[in-house]
Amino acid sequence: MIARLRGELIEADGGEVVIDCGGVGYCVHMPLPSATSLGTPGIEVSVYVHTSVSQDSIALFGFASGAERELFRVLIGVNGVGPRMALSILSTIEPSALGEIVAVSDRAALQRVPGIGAKKAARLLLELKDRLPVLPIGTAKEVDESADGTRRAVSRAVGGGLQADLISALTNLGFREIDAGDLARATVAAYPDERRPAELIRRALQRTTH
Repeated sequence: MIARLRGELIEADGGEVVIDCGGVGYCVHMPLPSATSLGTPGIEVSVYVHTSVSQDSIALFGFASGAERELFRVLIGVNGVGPRMALSILSTIEPSALGEIVAVSDRAALQRVPGIGAKKAARLLLELKDRLPVLPIGTAKEVDESADGTRRAVSRAVGGGLQADLISALTNLGFREIDAGDLARATVAAYPDERRPAELIRRALQRTTH
């Protein structure tokens, strides 16, 4: 199975890119934000890959980080979610926000994903409850309902355990504990004034792409 590709970006058309590796052009399907982050054709790129094999085809799905790939694998492990729907979810919702959406059962947020209606959103929220790292341990979560009925998550750190919380979240996303520890320490040190757990997770995942 192909797990990673490094080579020259030949084509980029929306969420579909072609990467030349040693004279062979690999067509890779990616979430739109990740595909856009690769840059323009002609530069060297590196992407993490999930290889999907079915009876009649082999498809490659690419990601900007190993953590994003693990989240994709969590999504396709849910009954009724195929690779294309998982890509659509990751193209519409930031990986760092998905856990909070599941935490507060924000069905409206999931319904913004093309192809997901009210019933499917409700089922996905139910099935993802135990699969996603919603919030790091040690974080209090409140659900605030605005005047228009929109539910949103409000997070606040409890005590000074942000680093431990971040390690917990990263290991739940698929990082090895030793790697999660190094990444969490570097992220907290780089953003000492940041107290929002979800934002620290996003910053940590960004660092894996550099």
